[in-house]
Amino acid sequence: LERFIRTKEEVNKEAVLAEPDAVKGIAGIKVNKGAESFYVEPFEQDAGLNK
Repeated sequence: LERFIRTKEEVNKEAVLAEPDAVKGIAGIKVNKGAESFYVEPFEQDAGLNK
């Protein structure tokens, strides 16, 4: 039955906003106080798949 159940991991916005110091220095996450928008900016990483 487990093969028919999909789980999704996502960023907990409330936890990030509650503890901004805990995510300081993590690539792609930036907390701006007073801003209403929330987004995680992806960063490029070489996957080593170049032919």
